[in-house]
Amino acid sequence: MADQHLALSMQSVTLPEYGIPTVRTPEGYPELETFRGPNARGSSNIPKARDEDDYNRRMRRRFAQTAEFRRKQAVSLGLTKYRWAVPAPMIACDIALNNAGKVFSYLEPPPSGHPCEGECHAKDWCRCVCITLAPK
Repeated sequence: MADQHLALSMQSVTLPEYGIPTVRTPEGYPELETFRGPNARGSSNIPKARDEDDYNRRMRRRFAQTAEFRRKQAVSLGLTKYRWAVPAPMIACDIALNNAGKVFSYLEPPPSGHPCEGECHAKDWCRCVCITLAPK
C-alpha cells in the first residue's frame, strides 16, 4: 500500500489595495526576511565571496526555520512519520544521499538530525525536505 503524504494548505486571501489574490502566511510561521543573492558586479572577488557566504548562511537559517515550523506543525496535527526526500540529488551531500527515501519519526530524529535542521555537508545549504506521511 502506497504511503500518502499530507499537503498542509495555506489560507488564500486578497490584498484589498490591489485586488490581487495571494497566500497568507500561516499563524506561527517564522517571519522570513527577503534578501537578494550575491551581486555579481564588483571589482574584487573578496566582497563577492563574502556576499556569497552571507547569502549561504541566510539560506541555511531560512530553510532550518521553515523545516522546524513544518515539523512542529505536523507533530501538533498528530503526524509523526516522514519520508526523507532529496529534490536535487546532483548537489546533495553524503548524508542526504544516505537518508533519501527512508522513513523517520519527527519524535526521534536520525543521528544526523532532521532535514535542514541537522548536520549537512552541502557547500551552500540543505535542500532536503520531509514528506509527511499520513497514518495507515
